Amino acid sequence: MRATTLMILPFLGAVLGYDADIEGPWDIELQDDGPNSCHPWQDTFEKAYEEAAKMVAKVQTDIQVATAGRPGVTRSGDISRVVDWDRIDRNLHVIFGVRPDFSGKIDATYLNDINFVWKKMGSMFKGSVNNPERGYSGKFDKPAIACGEKGWRYIGPDDNSPDRAPGTPLRDAHPQYATTGVWYWNRRFAWYDSSTKQSVGICGQNVAGVTSVYHDLVTFCESSLGKSNQKFVADDKSNIKLHDHIDDFGQNALSRTIVHEFAHYHGFGGFSSGPNPTRVIDVQAVNANGDWVYVANGKTTTDPGPDDNKNPAYDTYFWRYVSNLAQVFMSPDPAADRSGPKKTTHSAESFAYFALVSYLDNWDWSTDGKARPLPTRRDQIHE
Repeated sequence: MRATTLMILPFLGAVLGYDADIEGPWDIELQDDGPNSCHPWQDTFEKAYEEAAKMVAKVQTDIQVATAGRPGVTRSGDISRVVDWDRIDRNLHVIFGVRPDFSGKIDATYLNDINFVWKKMGSMFKGSVNNPERGYSGKFDKPAIACGEKGWRYIGPDDNSPDRAPGTPLRDAHPQYATTGVWYWNRRFAWYDSSTKQSVGICGQNVAGVTSVYHDLVTFCESSLGKSNQKFVADDKSNIKLHDHIDDFGQNALSRTIVHEFAHYHGFGGFSSGPNPTRVIDVQAVNANGDWVYVANGKTTTDPGPDDNKNPAYDTYFWRYVSNLAQVFMSPDPAADRSGPKKTTHSAESFAYFALVSYLDNWDWSTDGKARPLPTRRDQIHE
């Protein structure tokens, strides 16, 4: 999504203390049509962006509540603060595999990893600049958002290089593209294989979004923008019924996709020649036993395939695999290295689902992803 002025609904700043100005942090086009413009989905994207801002604000509040320690029942018998703390505790446990003790203490390593992402994302939503302001590459004034991939154009080896003076062929300006050519958009050369000239290949089948920190670019694909059954967490929160599944939002809410992709972007710790920096990725999924999950013939399997033709990894998406990833196995069980907080705190989907359950706080989702009532009586809580 590209760039023009947009202020999200006026009340948002008053409610959240946020000035959710999309144009400030992002190079995005919403008002006019153009290459990879978001204008065709403007109303949907504006609303989902607003919701994502609210979700992140609620996450930060929930974490503050959790780390402040478990409150007691008031003298008047009010249990609401205890119920709220317990809800957050369960969410942290089932999604990140961590939980505070009653004093609010959480393992510092994992808490820092979690807050690293939310603080960067939150500062972006609150202010008028991104975090980092010019992105990671230093090549642009600000990172960009694209809606779809149709704005990319193919540059052949003998075509004029778009970043050079007229008359300079691509093969001379960029020898690495002398054979294949390259796709180009908004001062960016595509990182995908350019040997095919049909499309740039970013938005494959069922791909909701793609983030490249190296190109300071977040792409939202048409599969997530144009859903006929688009869910909006603010509108639909009051319509949730007993045993509704959180995946109904996870699969159909653009706001969840926005948080997922922004977790990739704001969960990057920067370039380094030393140890690998902090990075939020799509972590390989595990089953309930902690076994790696792969894809073969369009179906999930725990069979990695033969050495000369390995099955591709299946990444962690949606409730089942988010909650599986949060399981903690103890060494020497090999599953100890495949799941738990050292994986969840680097999983974009874990951040996205935590944002969903934090905002949809009128239900308990922690048992199996289905909406269940929160306690209403003192004898329903542990004291």
